[in-house]
Amino acid sequence: MSKTTLYSLKEEIESEVKDEAREIYEARDGTDRLHEMADSSVPVYNADLAEVLASDPEVAYMDDPGLAEGCDDLYRRIAISIYEKLCQHAHETWNELKDEIDEALDEIDDLEMEDLIEDASVSMDQLVNEHPEKFSSDQSELLTRAAHESDPDWQEENEDDIDDARADALEAFKELRRELFWDEIND
Repeated sequence: MSKTTLYSLKEEIESEVKDEAREIYEARDGTDRLHEMADSSVPVYNADLAEVLASDPEVAYMDDPGLAEGCDDLYRRIAISIYEKLCQHAHETWNELKDEIDEALDEIDDLEMEDLIEDASVSMDQLVNEHPEKFSSDQSELLTRAAHESDPDWQEENEDDIDDARADALEAFKELRRELFWDEIND
């Protein structure tokens, strides 16, 4: 059986925050979930609370002593202190992760058609085939032909339709990138 330490509890919180990053990010108030994580991570048995205190004496002190005001039970005070420290750590972890998420999603939102064309990992045909719901059959045919057509007259004649279909392809590409990003965060 592993020893319960403040360090191990903080590691668990970090892992949980990363595992639930998307849900926290998309929630109206994800901080509620951070408090729930901290609360559910506080040991309930006195022996485990004492083990945490023994491993990290900082647990004996609270940044906000008002949290334990009126509480004379030593073990309850230790639990409150652990909760406070886990909440702080969850928020710190989340704030760092949220900054990374915001930056990555902003980069995805700023992608242009040139980025799609230059990205060797995703071809226009692949987007059309993997996300048929994003394209009408006319758009699919148009994008496929535009990717392979060398006749400049045909390109000019269909320019507006091609541009519209490419805009849809770009949105599908961004959506695919977002999904891949969230998958990476959870790994």
